[in-house]
Amino acid sequence: MENKKIHIVNCFYKSNPFNYTIPALLEAHGRLYGLTPKDSRKAKVLELGSSFGGNIITQALYNPEAEFVGIDLTAEQVKKRK
Repeated sequence: MENKKIHIVNCFYKSNPFNYTIPALLEAHGRLYGLTPKDSRKAKVLELGSSFGGNIITQALYNPEAEFVGIDLTAEQVKKRK
């Protein structure tokens, strides 16, 4: 198998908060389905394709005890997030 480099250029996309990814909501859904999820206030969240961080930054503001990490392939969007 050959190693090929992928080059992504100017691939910008929206960076908005998504209410269906809120840890407390996911915890509530888990309980409704009979699961015993961990306390969402201390969640560890990994967001792939985090863009400018519009989703996880807003969640981090409301969940200061949780840990949020965002990863994005487009370096330009990560630079603008800082």
